[in-house]
Amino acid sequence: MVRTLIYWLRRLAEPALFAVTIRDGSARCSKGRTPLLFLDDCEAIAAEFGLANGRVEGVRGLHGIELRFSPSVPEASHQRFRNVFAVHQLGRG
Repeated sequence: MVRTLIYWLRRLAEPALFAVTIRDGSARCSKGRTPLLFLDDCEAIAAEFGLANGRVEGVRGLHGIELRFSPSVPEASHQRFRNVFAVHQLGRG
């Protein structure tokens, strides 16, 4: 309950630059733009961790774009999402 409240308060205070919504294991960009290969990787991570529904958002942080996760995304998967996001960030430049 507390984790969900904190998530929603942060969403209000720090709007997302982009958002990837995972529904029934399928990932789609629901706000902003992300590379298609990042969406494919999000689906692979969702399958790996048995994640049916969730949200991964990119927010402006002190050192560039950081990822924020909905409470339904298991903490064990957060670093995998960060790793693949970093690979796609490097590929843009």
